[in-house]
Amino acid sequence: MAENIIGLDEQQAQKLADGLNELLANYQVFYMNVRGLTHE
Repeated sequence: MAENIIGLDEQQAQKLADGLNELLANYQVFYMNVRGLTHE
């Protein structure tokens, strides 16, 4: 099991980072859609 500098398993940390990146991207799209609906 390889660990990174702060002691987290590299594969698990990468999996978590990928999921968080996707969540952030989805939130950004949602935010822009809401702004588009309410901005006049």
